[in-house]
Amino acid sequence: TALHYACAHGQSEVVTLLLWYTCNIEARDRDESTALIKAAQRQHEECVKILLDKGADSNAVDASQNTALHYTVYNNDTSIATKLL
Repeated sequence: TALHYACAHGQSEVVTLLLWYTCNIEARDRDESTALIKAAQRQHEECVKILLDKGADSNAVDASQNTALHYTVYNNDTSIATKLL
């Protein structure tokens, strides 16, 4: 989705705009990833913060049974991990 693309590329202003237009925050891509998982995978902290503030499910799992926190730990990103916890 457009939200996945914006999160994967760190476009926080676009993320905010899409959510303002009531984009589905829990939509899944072909890997069953949510936008929050994409933002965490790519280490885009501002996008993660926006999604969490808007109520994104931090416990959602993708097709590999990983959550956003799993990818954050894998990337050793303590700042995003703190937000997810």
